Amino acid sequence: MELTSENRNSLIKKILGLLMDKGLKNLTMDLVASELSMSKRTLYEIFGSKFDMIDQTLGYLFQKQRDKAENIFNSAPNTMVALLEIFNQWNLMLCSLTLDFFHDIDTLYPEIGRRFYKKKEEDRKHWFPIYQKGAEEGLFRQDVNPKVILKMFEYQLEALKRMESQLNKEFTLEEIYRTISISMLRSIATVHGLEVLEDYMKNKTVK
Repeated sequence: MELTSENRNSLIKKILGLLMDKGLKNLTMDLVASELSMSKRTLYEIFGSKFDMIDQTLGYLFQKQRDKAENIFNSAPNTMVALLEIFNQWNLMLCSLTLDFFHDIDTLYPEIGRRFYKKKEEDRKHWFPIYQKGAEEGLFRQDVNPKVILKMFEYQLEALKRMESQLNKEFTLEEIYRTISISMLRSIATVHGLEVLEDYMKNKTVK
């Protein structure tokens, strides 16, 4: 069944809402068909399989996050504020997912997981020009290795994925992610960068 690009995106957006609410494991074709008031046969005609449906839905989610990040960089007053806004965007996205989301990707859909991590590798190449721009703006220190900082940041987030069920008994996922991301930015900030960061944290704007 052929759909226009607009209709397909509209459908995928609805499926994304179900995925975030129900989780990957519980997102059956029967459930999606029932929730969207359509036949399962039509659903299979559109996507072919549950794998393809989830793959396209997650592709839609990740592309939306990339588009938002690009818009933030184009409109932010400086690199520090841009990263703060992007980390906040990622935080909102992560907190909207079920706790088992990444575990389910790794165990139930490893091929989708590999594609996800490959996209992360592709995004990583953009980090170094961003860091250099922030250093030129006087916001980031030039006496640290950004590759090391980024790798440490990624390791912390990977550890968070494995420990989230235990940590969530005491802290919210939002608190944990915010602490990790802000701590990373503080570790690379110059005195001026810290002023910008703290002003943002206090007022959500830069004077």
